[in-house]
Amino acid sequence: MPFKKGAFYLAVEAGLPILPVTLVGTRDALPAQGMRSTPGAHVRVTIHPMIDPLEFTRRGKTGRDDLMNEVRRVMETSL
Repeated sequence: MPFKKGAFYLAVEAGLPILPVTLVGTRDALPAQGMRSTPGAHVRVTIHPMIDPLEFTRRGKTGRDDLMNEVRRVMETSL
């Protein structure tokens, strides 16, 4: 699914770093419409290095989209 732009807009405006976190296996742990978690399910959590939006703010209007694409690229490395 595509990312929503709001969080990236805030990060750029505030100059705050983004900490990408990837979760794999949550579908097995709690199925859609499920009310109970599945015993023995494994979820892998990957905490990626922070991404500083400062270099992206220098790019002007395209900076936010570039930042969004970089975060997606980093997160996809652990899928």
